[in-house]
Amino acid sequence: LMGLLFAIIQLGYERNKGQIDFTLSLPFSRSTIYHTKFFLGAGIITLVHVLSYFLTYLLILGTQPKETFDFNSGYFIALVSTLMIYSLCLAAGALTGSAISQAIVTFSTAILPYLLIWLPMFHLDFIVRTNRHWVDVSYDYFIMPIAPITYITDRFQFRDIDKYPLWFTGEEFIIPIVMMIVFYLIGLFSFMKHPIERNGRFFLYSKMDRPIQILVIVFGVLGFGWVGFSSDTSILGYIVGMIIGGVVGALTSYFLIYRKR
Repeated sequence: LMGLLFAIIQLGYERNKGQIDFTLSLPFSRSTIYHTKFFLGAGIITLVHVLSYFLTYLLILGTQPKETFDFNSGYFIALVSTLMIYSLCLAAGALTGSAISQAIVTFSTAILPYLLIWLPMFHLDFIVRTNRHWVDVSYDYFIMPIAPITYITDRFQFRDIDKYPLWFTGEEFIIPIVMMIVFYLIGLFSFMKHPIERNGRFFLYSKMDRPIQILVIVFGVLGFGWVGFSSDTSILGYIVGMIIGGVVGALTSYFLIYRKR
């Protein structure tokens, strides 16, 4: 939540208030402005985590509990995960035209591997009618490690390491660090290159509207189809769910993407 709050205040809220135009009129390059915003937010997040770490460490020294499970690594993973989410949200703010758009894109990207990979796999499993073992293995071993949302849900506490081992040593903090760098570069490029600041649209780049709308409709069809099948495990529920999902996806994408604010 800390990373989301900082990123939305720095870009989405500033855009809503019309202050972004003043910021860009200052005698600084766009890259300098983005770097200042990014490292200011990242610095505050790091400072808060460091202070929390030392206060908790002093508390542990005073109380001397019998066990402290993964104290140091837990704090480090929490730090890099927060920085990764912050970097993601700031990049979303560089692509969108309002605070609510920034929040929606951040959440959608955080769960994108589930939507883009796991949902089609589930439907393929339903059509082929396998024993779902390959879906479960792919979910735990491949999809979860690359989904940003899982790094703020304590996934490593319930992952069966013996059954689904880590890709490599340090996976739990190396992957979010890599994603943080990727999101940072996307945000920097977008902030430097987007054509106009306040166009009242969901995305600042109009060329993104149609591909994203198609994705939303597809995800609606797949998601509601899954719900329809899960409700009564029948082909009728599956088809009805997909139809409803297509309608919901089309309406949602229209009102979110094409309606100007």
